[in-house]
Amino acid sequence: MSDLGITGIFHANINVRNMDASIKWYTEVLGATLRMGPYDDEGPNIRAVSFGSEAFGVHPDEIKIRYALLGWGEGPNETLLDLIEAVNPPTWGEVYPNAMKVGLNRLCLATEGVESAYAKLQERGVKILTPLVTFASDGFDEDKCCFCFEDPDGAVLELFGTR
Repeated sequence: MSDLGITGIFHANINVRNMDASIKWYTEVLGATLRMGPYDDEGPNIRAVSFGSEAFGVHPDEIKIRYALLGWGEGPNETLLDLIEAVNPPTWGEVYPNAMKVGLNRLCLATEGVESAYAKLQERGVKILTPLVTFASDGFDEDKCCFCFEDPDGAVLELFGTR
């Protein structure tokens, strides 16, 4: 354990342009479960997501968002994803055009049966960014593979696991 007491990742955030469309995509295409929301929120209690808003002429206490928490699995090993749609100011911009830019690059989800998931996402019309990548048998990644694809807003996701 770290000297800060960090034991793992609690959740990841993805900013979206349309909350309802994104919930539908993540639940129907990727099989996530809607755990909470969507909720509307504003004011001082969302300061954790309002930093930098002055650059858009909006005081942090005037920020308005919609958010929802989705999950895969259950219990202490559940993977949580927090979707956020900015309302005031609205979500803007584009995702990174490639994996070489500084900052968070992609969210990798674990699965059993990557090859099957690849085929299913192709059938569902998901934009696949990479071919299936199979790793050499070196112990850690033995018999594992992965591929990258986009969510509806262009955020890069990856599936990694057994073939």
